[in-house]
Amino acid sequence: MRDQNSKFSRSSSSASQSGTGPRATSVEALKIMDNLEEDENKRVKSDSGKAWLQGPHSLSRQSCRFELPMDMRVLEQLSPLQYVARFCRVNNRRRTLFRHYFTKNDRDRDGNITRREILGALRDLYAQSINTEQVNSILDLLDIDKSVRTFDLDSFIAVAAFSERYLYYCFSLAVQNGSEKRTVLEETDFCALSWKLEGCKISAKLKKVLEVLWENSRMSNIAIKRVQREFKEIIGASANGEMFKCKVELIDNTYTRLRGEISGPPDTPFEGGSYKLDIVIPESYPFNPPKVHFLTKIWHPNISSVTGAICLDILKDQWAAAMTLRTVLLSIQALLSAAEPDDPQDAVVAQQYKESPDIYRRTARHWAEVFAGAPSAHDFDCEQKISRLTSMGFSKIQSLVALSTFSWNAERAVESLLSS
Repeated sequence: MRDQNSKFSRSSSSASQSGTGPRATSVEALKIMDNLEEDENKRVKSDSGKAWLQGPHSLSRQSCRFELPMDMRVLEQLSPLQYVARFCRVNNRRRTLFRHYFTKNDRDRDGNITRREILGALRDLYAQSINTEQVNSILDLLDIDKSVRTFDLDSFIAVAAFSERYLYYCFSLAVQNGSEKRTVLEETDFCALSWKLEGCKISAKLKKVLEVLWENSRMSNIAIKRVQREFKEIIGASANGEMFKCKVELIDNTYTRLRGEISGPPDTPFEGGSYKLDIVIPESYPFNPPKVHFLTKIWHPNISSVTGAICLDILKDQWAAAMTLRTVLLSIQALLSAAEPDDPQDAVVAQQYKESPDIYRRTARHWAEVFAGAPSAHDFDCEQKISRLTSMGFSKIQSLVALSTFSWNAERAVESLLSS
C-alpha cells in the first residue's frame, strides 16, 4: 500500500567522471529503471498484491500513530472504534489514500458507505490480498457488529488505520528503522499499559484493541523478521511431508503469540496423539528462548500434568540464538521419545516411570487417548476402574487423574478424592 506511485527519473546525473560536467546515464542504469517501472506497473494492475505489500514502502508503522489520553478514565466512555477515531493520528498522505478508496466505494455518493462497501474498500486498499474473514476479524476487534449499517469518512479512516497496523506483521518483511520518531513516541505512550489501565473500567473489546497495539509496537524488528522466517520454515517443512510433523499458527494475527502442534512420536505411548502448545515470543527473541507450555494434557516425567510446564534445557540455560522455533518443536517431540526422569518436571510421573514402567506406559497411553485423540488401546481394566469412580459421583477427569497418581490403585484414589 504505497502512498504514491514511484516515478523513476531518467535524467542524467549532475556529477561527471571529472566532477564538473554532466554524465550520461549508462545503458545498464536505463535497463534497471525500465525494469523497476515495469514492476511498478505490474504491481498496480495485479490482483494479487502480496509482493508489494511486503515491500519497504508499503504497510508501515510510520503512517499513523496511536496515542493514549492523559486521563485514562476518558477511555471508559469510548467504544474501540471511537477510541481509534479519536486517538489515532494519520498522516496526510495516508489520509488521502484512505479517502480515495472511500470515495471509490461510495456508490451513491452520499458521504457514507455500507458494511458491504467497507469490505470492498478494505480489500481494494490491500489489492485484494486480504479475504473477507480477515476484514471481519478487524471489524470484530473494533466491536463493529452487523447492526452498524453505514460508515462515514472519519469512521472508515479509523478502521483503515487500525487495519494497517493489525495486518503489518502478517505481510511486512521490511526492517524498519526503530529510531523513527513516530514509532518511539507510540512505544513510549503504550509502555506500562497494564499499570495505566489500573482503576479504569474500560470495555473488554477496547482493552483487547489496546493490547493488540501494544504487542505490535513492543517487539523488536529483529524478532519480527526472525519469527516470520521461522514460521514459513515450519509451514514449508510440514508441506514437504516431514516424518514428524509440526504445525504452527498465529494467535490474533501477531507474532508474539503462536499456537504450536506436534504429533506423538511412533513407538511411544503418545503415538497417534496430537499435542497443542502455547508459544510466547519475548521481545528479546532470538537472544532469549520462547516460553512454551503444553495446552494438551500429557502424562510425562518432564512435563507437568497440571500446568503443562516443560523441563527442557534449550528452553532455559542451553538456549542459543541460532536455534529456531522448529528446533524447539522437534526437541519437545524428541523429549516425548526419550524422557529424563532424573530431571523431572512432574515428580509423581517420574517416580512411576522409574518404579513401574509398565504402569507408566499404560497411563501415558490412556492420557493420549483421552486428551490427545490417540487411537484406543482398549485397556478394559483402566476403563472399568474409571467407571467405578464415576459411578460414585466423581467426574471422568477427576477419576483419571487420581487413578494415574496412585498407579491405578482404586482404593487409594477414592481415599484421595474423598479427602480433597
